[in-house]
Amino acid sequence: MLEKKMNTRLFEQNTVSTHDNCWAEFSIDLEFSQTLSSACHKLKVDHPEAVLKEPTKHHVSLLYGYCASESEKLMEIVKRHLTSPLTLKAGEIKRGDVSPVILLAIEHSSELDSLFHDLYENIGNKKHTLINGKYDPHITIAWSDQATLDAIDFTKLSNSLTGREFTLHTVFSLDEDKNGCNIVLDELSVMREAPQKIPLKK
Repeated sequence: MLEKKMNTRLFEQNTVSTHDNCWAEFSIDLEFSQTLSSACHKLKVDHPEAVLKEPTKHHVSLLYGYCASESEKLMEIVKRHLTSPLTLKAGEIKRGDVSPVILLAIEHSSELDSLFHDLYENIGNKKHTLINGKYDPHITIAWSDQATLDAIDFTKLSNSLTGREFTLHTVFSLDEDKNGCNIVLDELSVMREAPQKIPLKK
């Protein structure tokens, strides 16, 4: 049953996807998503000019801009690094470094950093860019103009989130048409912890 539920096959289509703009992302747990949505609501009330990202689309990007043909390889690398859901800690809400976005930073995780660099070094033809030479995991929550960004009290907005732990349960590899594959990390954990069957003596 677990094998059926864990879809790690490359695109379930009659034809093989040829997209060269795929991305891998983690979903975030529901409880943290609700807390993040509350902060976003406050942001919108205080700064109506901000354009919020839909709460259902909140995610942590892992790698983007690679070819569909590399999706299975990417998922195999993920499974080598992660054997269970990954717990991270939220940093502060801040403005983006290279574009007018508002994002929630994520505190450093050696597990996530190690996974990213393995992918970055072994997945070819990618468009993913590094910020100041580093992987910068975050959750994008809104877009805004410069004047609004200058007016936001980011410290106050971050109060309910900074230091709060949240869990990544599923990693997705998707193409431009939202076709793709996923790994449910909870199921990986169950499969690894399941006792091995011992053959009965005849």
